[in-house]
Amino acid sequence: MKFLARIAIAAFLAANLVACAQIPHSSAVNDGPNMNNGLASDYLYYSPSGPADYATAAEVVNGFLNAGTGPQNDYAVARQFLSKGFSAKWNPGSQTLVQTGRPLLTQDVAHSSFKLTSNLVTIVDADGEMRKVKEAKTLSFHLVQEAGQWRIDKAPDLTLLIKPVFDVIFQGYSIYFLDKPEQHLVPDVRWFPSRASTGTKMIAALLEGPSAWLAPAVTSAIPAGTKLNTASVTIDQGLATVDLSSKALKTSYSQKA
Repeated sequence: MKFLARIAIAAFLAANLVACAQIPHSSAVNDGPNMNNGLASDYLYYSPSGPADYATAAEVVNGFLNAGTGPQNDYAVARQFLSKGFSAKWNPGSQTLVQTGRPLLTQDVAHSSFKLTSNLVTIVDADGEMRKVKEAKTLSFHLVQEAGQWRIDKAPDLTLLIKPVFDVIFQGYSIYFLDKPEQHLVPDVRWFPSRASTGTKMIAALLEGPSAWLAPAVTSAIPAGTKLNTASVTIDQGLATVDLSSKALKTSYSQKA
């Protein structure tokens, strides 16, 4: 059974709030951002190029990494550097790594593989949770030839960006949970690319629950195990239409309100 909830987007999706250790108990009421602006399409500031004809294996790897700057159409350009069998399997949304300095790319010609070592400063997971780090990470890539062209058939499920590019593509959005007395909304900041699917990612993160550091202080009116029935959340004039699974019916009248 489906439960169709029309949720005021301003209640869940206010942007650019910074999470803090203490929960405020009073503040002015402000409008959230207009989620329709900039999210009607996947237009962004970066439009990477696809692979050139007969590019070398190294050029294909470098081109693929650069194409991580273009999340338009679910990273359609980046997928052009992948083999036919791997293109649909690659999941760039699993993780975003933000690097500093110049990465080191080494090639194993005998095995058609590469290793890239980068110094990381930030990791963003699939739910948009950001973690500051200071570590080196090595990524592995394997290539095959398809119709005389080098293509990647093994790569990690992630994208790798430098911080200035990350700051352009990604934006901080707040999803909201209730404090334990269920009297105040508490923001939990998540980071996603600003694109047409951002609303869907935010609702999915909301259904997964609060960040670990915030979880002891908050609760959710949405029953555990509730899922999205449809692949996307639609936004029209500031309202998100969210089609939830039947578990959402277990909420009390006050929670639905």
